[in-house]
Amino acid sequence: MESITNSINLHVTTSTSNKFGNIMKSDKNGTYYSLSLENANRDERGYVDFEKMQGIRGVALANIVSNTNEVVMGNNKKLKSMITFNDGKRKEIYYIYVVT
Repeated sequence: MESITNSINLHVTTSTSNKFGNIMKSDKNGTYYSLSLENANRDERGYVDFEKMQGIRGVALANIVSNTNEVVMGNNKKLKSMITFNDGKRKEIYYIYVVT
């Protein structure tokens, strides 16, 4: 996933159902990674709901699965849309709205 801060954003699938995972952000060398966002939504083809805003430095949108325990048991996903203003550096992701 794209980044403007010389780091790598990487999605790691963490669910046995392959329906969500974590977004990890690297240091500028791509050596060390830290958690940026938990339970990021992904579809069956592996596409992640994560989008950098073109022309707005450090702003990104993502959808997270808010009911992960229910999804693992076969229920439908409930999504929350999130936004970051600092390229996801310190897990300072802010809620925009809830999609049910």
